Parts: sequence; C-alpha cells; structure tokens
Amino acid sequence: MKNYLSYFAFFVFFTSLAISQPKLEIEGGNTYNWGKVNYKNSPVNAKIKLKNVGNETLKISEVKPGCGCTAAPLDKYEIAPGEFATLSVSLNISTYSGETVKSIRISSNDPQNGDTYLFIKADVYRPVVVSPSNYLGRSSINIGKQEEFSFSLKNQTDKSMKVTSVEIMPKDATCDVKVGDVLPANQDKKYIIKYTAKKGDERLNGSLKIKTNDEDAGEIGIYFYGNIVNPESTSTPK
Repeated sequence: MKNYLSYFAFFVFFTSLAISQPKLEIEGGNTYNWGKVNYKNSPVNAKIKLKNVGNETLKISEVKPGCGCTAAPLDKYEIAPGEFATLSVSLNISTYSGETVKSIRISSNDPQNGDTYLFIKADVYRPVVVSPSNYLGRSSINIGKQEEFSFSLKNQTDKSMKVTSVEIMPKDATCDVKVGDVLPANQDKKYIIKYTAKKGDERLNGSLKIKTNDEDAGEIGIYFYGNIVNPESTSTPK
C-alpha cells in the first residue's frame, strides 16, 4: 500500500509538471505580411502580440532579428498566463525590391518551442528594378584583364524614363549607360560595366549611381566588387 501511494504521488507530481507549462502563441500566426509596399515608405512597421496561452509565467530570454534591417523591441519579457507582450517590428525596405522575407527568432522557456520564429514579408515596389541584383560580385579579378559586369534595368511604370545623371567609381571604370538614354515603359534594357585592374590594386569596390527624370525612382545604386589578384604571382614556376 505504501509503495502504491508513493507511486501515485510520484505520478501526480510529474503529471502536474507536464500540465503546468508556459506556452508562446503569436497572435495572427507565425507570418506577418505587409503585402505590396513602396520602397519610399520605408521603414514599414507592425505591432505584433505574443500571448502566453499556458498556465505558468512565460519568460522571453531573447528576441533576435535575422538581419540588421529589422528591429523588434519587446515591451516586456515576462508574460503571465493569458497575458500579452507587444513586439514592435520595423523593417527597412529602402534597398529591397520584390518579394522580401526576413525572420525573427524568439527564445523562451516554452518547453515545446524554446525557439519560435516569426517571418515577416513584404512585396517591395520600385519603379526601376536592377537584375540580377544591385550587387555584382566576382571571387577574383585578374590584373590586366578586362572584367565585365552585366545587368539590366527594368522600367516597371507605364511611362518611359530618361537617364539624367550617371556617376561611376572608380573613375577608370566605364559603363554604357549614358545621360539621355531612354528606359522604355514596362521593358528591360541591358548594360555592361567594364573595369581593368592595375598593378597595386588589391580590391575593387565600385559603384554606379543613376538618376532619371522620374522622381519616384530615386537614385539607382549598383555595386560591383571583387578581390584583385596577380596571375603571375599564382602561376606555377617552371
């Protein structure tokens, strides 16, 4: 009988531990979507509630955005059962284009989900889109050999645009984008940046900045880069 009572007490104790737990729930689900937004409206903001649907105090130990473009301060880190905390999410979309997805990791004492992820999305609209990317990199660039960086500009509006300003760095880099070029409505136009590395150069950190007569397009920035190597120093001696 004594052994039975001891077993029963042991069972009740651990059953109560299993039942008494904090539990994190993100109101509205684990994904927040701003939908289609203009890059000029950066940053986009949202208030997201974190609820403790368990029956013990939920303790948030860390809120960690996946990148520097996201901020997510929390108004309190201990949430009583049935209560909320508010996560103030801010996403800088000024340099993005198209579908953008970021994540925020929320670490807590929820025994079932110690790390919970909130995904934030936005479809960022820009009048002019650079393809394949605003960032054109090379793993290595040989001294004395002309390197080419290809890209296209897509005018996503219903009106043609005219290029009004072109600035390229370094000065000995060239590009076939010219002042007066017309970007046709709803069309792509291809261009090439050319650069030849010289002896003494160690790394290329170039930029091309373009402006058009469409104020909403803003300044279009394209960045081309890579480590510069001397093929003579890496060749195998005879």
